[in-house]
Amino acid sequence: MTRRTFLLHTLALTLPRPILATPKESGLPLLPPTGQAPLDGTTLAPFMHTGTHDPRTGMYGNTRKDNAGNPRFHEGIDIAPLHTHPQTHLPLDLIHTIAPGAIAYINRHTHEPSLYGNYIILLHTDPAFGTYYSLYAHLRTIHPHLQPGQTLPIHTPLGHMGNIPAIPPTRAHLHLEIGIILSTHYHRIDPEHGGTWNGANLYGLDPTRIYASLDPRGRFHIAPHLQSQPPAFTLTLHLQTLPDYFRRHPTLWHSHPFTPGPAAITFTSQGIPQRGHSIPAAPPDPTVHSCDLPQLRKGRPYIQQTRPGRHTLTPRGHTLLQNLLVDETTPLPSATPPPTEIA
Repeated sequence: MTRRTFLLHTLALTLPRPILATPKESGLPLLPPTGQAPLDGTTLAPFMHTGTHDPRTGMYGNTRKDNAGNPRFHEGIDIAPLHTHPQTHLPLDLIHTIAPGAIAYINRHTHEPSLYGNYIILLHTDPAFGTYYSLYAHLRTIHPHLQPGQTLPIHTPLGHMGNIPAIPPTRAHLHLEIGIILSTHYHRIDPEHGGTWNGANLYGLDPTRIYASLDPRGRFHIAPHLQSQPPAFTLTLHLQTLPDYFRRHPTLWHSHPFTPGPAAITFTSQGIPQRGHSIPAAPPDPTVHSCDLPQLRKGRPYIQQTRPGRHTLTPRGHTLLQNLLVDETTPLPSATPPPTEIA
């Protein structure tokens, strides 16, 4: 062994060995919130109808109609009770957390003008994606010890299934949502009615598809699930800063590092941004670059056809874009908009 080889060998022995970080496991375990199962849409038995006796009206999507006969979007699923009181018909089912998470918001005031009634929102963190929410609405009771900020393990009791005044006890149910928070700055649009936790800032995914997508160990992986959704439309626009949404979900922004300028953002039919990236050029105003009409019909009316081959944002589409782009520099409103009612 030469002196050079000996010194290099000695140096290698004295240097600290690198500690290899164990990759964080993606996905979170997911359970049903009540004893009703399965919730993957293979059977209609778990779902509560809207008075039509058709349980499909308790499922996600354009499953309902308004008074004019137009489709009305349902952001989650309505889970029927398994057990009811023989005299009052009130449900006896306990509601549990579907995944480990932290309490973000609790509303214990059923008199507020929201069709959620008593409800709880939890935040769940997937290391490969970031946070998403689950929402449990129409609760008859909420355990008094629960407070925002608490971290709860999976299957923690939250309260009892119930109803709101607009729903008779015979149709009491749990309204469950699982989805995306569009902006953490939504309070600058509506600072009074729940702020970030207003229903207008919460964009739900289809819970039946989520439960159908669980891996063999019962874990939900939101990043590939969101990317598997068929794209509905793409907007081109000019960005001065990266929207808060993409800062919280960096894997969805495909141009690194971010540079101000023209960009394209693709959305699902539910209005959830799937991906964004920089582009060489774009018209000065937000423009519908492409859209899939069959997919658009599965969600809310964000896009309208003004003439053959020409599509523009609807008022709801402009609101979606406003909610996505709001940040800490957005001026507070001079007049508070009415609260959003979502059943």
